[in-house]
Amino acid sequence: MLKRLFAILMLAAAGVAANAQGFSIQGSFSGVASAEALPLGIPPPRPESYYNGALVTGTFELYVPAAQFQVGGSDYAYFVNPGGLMALNYTIRDESFSFVVTGEAASVILLGAPYPDSPYQTATFLTDFMPKYNGGSFTLSGPPGSLFDGLDATTLHSSSAPPLFSTHFASSAAVMFVEIGVTDVEFSSTSPVPEPASAAMFAAGLAALLGVFRKARPRGC
Repeated sequence: MLKRLFAILMLAAAGVAANAQGFSIQGSFSGVASAEALPLGIPPPRPESYYNGALVTGTFELYVPAAQFQVGGSDYAYFVNPGGLMALNYTIRDESFSFVVTGEAASVILLGAPYPDSPYQTATFLTDFMPKYNGGSFTLSGPPGSLFDGLDATTLHSSSAPPLFSTHFASSAAVMFVEIGVTDVEFSSTSPVPEPASAAMFAAGLAALLGVFRKARPRGC
């Protein structure tokens, strides 16, 4: 009886572990910059020509523990990413730009369904809802079902084929918007990750239940 109960509980634990998952991705990229001055009413420290055509190298990192739905339609959905991590780093010539969002300052996830002009679904990760004047974003694109299911960010997952990658940023310090023509990208990690709190709570509950059962069962059972 005890062995049978234990087997049932272990199957339930496996189910919880499978469902209580987040999404993690990180990597590096290189490409060519295309710049445009921001309309902030002040002259940029360096002209657009300083950035245009320059080599850009950078890194990206994302952790989504439990995306929360905000608003959506038939072909798009916005989520926020509280308690997660988003980090973008760019180096152009002798300048470096970094954008990091973590903890309660949630980053944003925009999911897009395929449309007639594009057969791909897209997942765009932004430092905030409108990183227009200071912030960054990157977009993953792939065939339907390769990134997520049903415009639901809690189903974000990796696939056997790496997704397409694009990125851009805006810097209020440089007074510049920079689009990156990505020529190379390397994904060092793309995987679902377990959510420690859920797994730990279930394990504790499982141990307590088995302890109670052991004490309560008759001798010789």
